[in-house]
Amino acid sequence: MHWLLPGVAAAASAAFAVAVLRQYAARRRPYQLAWGIALSMFTVASLALTVGVVAGWTPVSFKLYYLFGAVLNVPWLALGTVELLAGPAVRRAYLAALAARRARRRAPPPAPSPTR
Repeated sequence: MHWLLPGVAAAASAAFAVAVLRQYAARRRPYQLAWGIALSMFTVASLALTVGVVAGWTPVSFKLYYLFGAVLNVPWLALGTVELLAGPAVRRAYLAALAARRARRRAPPPAPSPTR
């Protein structure tokens, strides 16, 4: 019975994601795209949680849950709010900060120093 709440959360967030992305397709508001992406990520996280509860946690299900529920989701939710409420300069600064953070994460780790 512990699967019920994450299952309902997955279904509800999927329905909301579809609704918000349809609004974006019709109106082309950037905040709707950001929120639609965030809701889609929450759907993935809720599905991973449901699978983890029903079938037992695996490294993959936990990583999906944590990645899409906490790590990637929050910046996209914030981006939607910034797009809705902030001026153009703040929006550009936020996007630049997100891009810089992503570039820094994608950079290869430094080579280990030679040992003597």
